[in-house]
Amino acid sequence: MRVVKLNNRDTSPKPLLGVLSLQVEAAVVEASVDIDGMMAKFGDLNAQLNSLVSAGQLDDDAGAKLENTLGEMVVHMQCFDLLAQKLSHVQQALALLEAEIPSDVCRDLSRKLDEKVKGLYSCADELKIHVGADVEASCASPELF
Repeated sequence: MRVVKLNNRDTSPKPLLGVLSLQVEAAVVEASVDIDGMMAKFGDLNAQLNSLVSAGQLDDDAGAKLENTLGEMVVHMQCFDLLAQKLSHVQQALALLEAEIPSDVCRDLSRKLDEKVKGLYSCADELKIHVGADVEASCASPELF
């Protein structure tokens, strides 16, 4: 996985919904990068498979089976793309909620839930985004709690 950069570079303290929106944004961007990379690799594998069949190093039946399996893998990857789209919708809904909640209520709620939300994270980069230390982080590093 690669580290991805988020568009939002504002490091001022965020209300909880804003922080959660940044977490969703990081997940969406990271998933998109990973999906694009994997789809490119599938294209490379398909080209290599066709070369092997054309060169007679792989019989047509085996080539067809491998091509079918490769196609199934691409379909499964499309499910991840749909997940990224759904997460983007969640981010948009969080932004709508944040816009409707009075700032004093949002601030009180953020204080009340801050530690509980921090306890939900599974990697250091999530925590960095939460505390505003690094809005360019993603969970691309294997550093888990």
